[in-house]
Amino acid sequence: MNGEETTTLGAVAESQQNISNPTETAPVAEQPAQPVQPEQTTVEENN
Repeated sequence: MNGEETTTLGAVAESQQNISNPTETAPVAEQPAQPVQPEQTTVEENN
């Protein structure tokens, strides 16, 4: 999993350099989406 994540991060970084507008919105949203899922659960528990 870690190895795969590193490859995705590298690919996303390369894509961002190629296309800043479309790539920033698509991959950038996908990456934080993963950590956001667990964060949302913690936020709900805090509330």
